[in-house]
Amino acid sequence: MSARDLARQAHDRQYVEVLELDLDRCTLTYGVAPCTATGAVGTECRNTYQTCQAKAAYDRGVHTYGFISRGAPIPTGEALRPYIIGKADAAPTIIDLEGGLARSARVRVDLADEPDSDIEQDPYVATRPVPPAGTFWRRLLARNKNYAGRIARVRRGYVVSPWDWDTFQTETYIIDTITGPDAGGKVSVVLKDPLKLADTVKVPRPTDGKLAVELPDYADRGTAQGGSGNTIVLRTEASAVNDYYVGMAVRLDDQAGAGQERVISAYDGPSRTATVSPAFSVAPDATTIYSVHHLQAALGVGQGAQYDRYGYPAWVRLGEELVRITGRDDDTLKWDTSADRVQFSTPLQTHKADEAVQLCKVYVDQAYTDVIIDLVNEAGLDSGYIDTVMFADQDSTWLGADYRVTVPLHTPESVSKYLKELALEAGAAMWWSPAHQKLHFRVIVPQGSGAPPHLTAEASIIDGSLDVRTLDELRLTATAVNYNLRNATANRDEAKNYIGGAIYIDAAAEGPNEYDGERTEVVYSRWFGAGNTQAARNLASRKVDYRRDAPALVVARIDPKDYTFQAGDQVDITTPAIVDVSGQPKKVRILVTKLTDRGRDIAIEGRTTTFAKRYAFIAPDGTPDYPADSDYAHISQNDGLMPDGTSGYLII
Repeated sequence: MSARDLARQAHDRQYVEVLELDLDRCTLTYGVAPCTATGAVGTECRNTYQTCQAKAAYDRGVHTYGFISRGAPIPTGEALRPYIIGKADAAPTIIDLEGGLARSARVRVDLADEPDSDIEQDPYVATRPVPPAGTFWRRLLARNKNYAGRIARVRRGYVVSPWDWDTFQTETYIIDTITGPDAGGKVSVVLKDPLKLADTVKVPRPTDGKLAVELPDYADRGTAQGGSGNTIVLRTEASAVNDYYVGMAVRLDDQAGAGQERVISAYDGPSRTATVSPAFSVAPDATTIYSVHHLQAALGVGQGAQYDRYGYPAWVRLGEELVRITGRDDDTLKWDTSADRVQFSTPLQTHKADEAVQLCKVYVDQAYTDVIIDLVNEAGLDSGYIDTVMFADQDSTWLGADYRVTVPLHTPESVSKYLKELALEAGAAMWWSPAHQKLHFRVIVPQGSGAPPHLTAEASIIDGSLDVRTLDELRLTATAVNYNLRNATANRDEAKNYIGGAIYIDAAAEGPNEYDGERTEVVYSRWFGAGNTQAARNLASRKVDYRRDAPALVVARIDPKDYTFQAGDQVDITTPAIVDVSGQPKKVRILVTKLTDRGRDIAIEGRTTTFAKRYAFIAPDGTPDYPADSDYAHISQNDGLMPDGTSGYLII
């Protein structure tokens, strides 16, 4: 048994909290190269950016400030200030199975303030001509204004002798706000889970480029007067200016030579003759219908560099049109062919001077969870804080090739909005686990075999704490999924703008012998395209299978000795509040959606994860016959039933 398990089972356990704040600190030594500051002794900085005297040389590192509950023993060798007042006020992560993206965890820690020697904050305190003024927190906040979004940890555990950090559970958050000190000297530090970063970061990154000159739909089009292997004679209405069309592309749209496109290398205005390179494989003639296209767009001075953000090829939005950019020359964006315009089935348009040019973020044939991870990275959360193994496992097991993503994100929107949509359309939940210190992702599907923790009314659940509520408002009988937008910039909230549709209806559930009514949910998906037909069908059927019969919400409190799981884990529970048709307590499996460590007990909430049909995994060698084993799939009788009269399995 672990040290933490032993400590929390002790009758005289002392609960303690530790707060650690990772704040910025310069790694350099004042006045020592590469630091270029030259102040006199006693005028040194405090190794923070706000106090830096040579900001060009500033090298950001991390210093951890530690605090512990008042009255708790301070372990030898640990720099912990006994400033924590009372117990941290925590609002835990709540996994939202219908919303996709969890409601963020929030922790508020109240701390005391006091005068101190300034040794920890000021590396050069010994050289100062006068003693430090003020108090610990007032000085810290004056010197460290850039604390928002920095990493913080809350460590919750029990005191044993000798001190043992293994009795503590560490939770990771980001700093949201620090307020105070108030008149009584109290400081409040509010922490939130790192996924909160996704609320404020927008993708694609907003850009402010404007067209310097008009970009028309066509530079010219009509019926050619004639042509040869390397020339085409444009219509008489074409420009009479020499070299006017040089660098543009001429496309043969119909009749002789149709389907070819070449770049114009020379243009004789008076004769309307364009020379192309390379030569046509089939020469145009007087029947050829052609069009001439621009291959670049000029921006305002100094505006080009911001379009390098996602590398090349890149995509930009002009009005309702998306254009694929293959590179740039200073403030001129360039593309290779006329096909690089009207991307993702968007309309070819004329764009006036001063029209906005918005950079897009585009995914082409990407794995579903890779898109999620990339968006989370864009929000500022490093992959080290993402359970990438779990993401990959869920993708390969439940999503796979049917969920490959090709989509342009052409209007800046919050990352959290995208993540919510992606989770919902995978039939999944996404949440930050403070205890695991990772972002998790799980598809809500039939759960397989195994032996998760088992909670019972007799041994684990605190008397009087259990409540079970049927969530009838969540029941569904049909789901319709609209997918494959006709063009990428069309209104996503109108069914008429989608080519594909998938619907799943449980007619029996809607029939007079069961619920005798319709409950339909409609999904509009920007993420599913022409290649995601099966994904759309899966989404429609899974939603109904999961919510055909109303799930149950289970609320309980358990003893700390049974605290062996986290939010997002599965737990079996047996209680007289959930019974079978004979009235006997029935073991059900729940997904823990909320967990609050209250020290003396653990408050949990969970949702049943049963599906409308019977599922199981194929049994390995040595599995007992049915009904001795019912976790795995067993072959039914000829009538499709098991020996006890229950329905046969659908094998995954």
